Amino acid sequence: MAARIEIQGVRERVVSPRGELSVVVDASGRLLDVGLTDAALRLTPGALSRLILEMAQKAQWAAGERAVQVAAEAFGEEDAAVAHLRGEIAQLAPEPGGVEYS
Repeated sequence: MAARIEIQGVRERVVSPRGELSVVVDASGRLLDVGLTDAALRLTPGALSRLILEMAQKAQWAAGERAVQVAAEAFGEEDAAVAHLRGEIAQLAPEPGGVEYS
């Protein structure tokens, strides 16, 4: 029960490499916040859109990894529920690559 509450409380914030924007997601990958700076508004619409999506993906991956870590600490690395969660995270939020600007 404590692990479930801790997982529900997972929040991950990721900031773009040049600091134009930040995103916050929860353990389920739900986007909770997007912060933009003036520099973000100088990007082209397409570049800004890609950057938001890439940062959200990075945050989703980080939140998923944190949720797996919490579950593994509570139930052990070899637990079936931990393996299942790890598989779900891999499908929903694959490890992100580098950030592209244009």
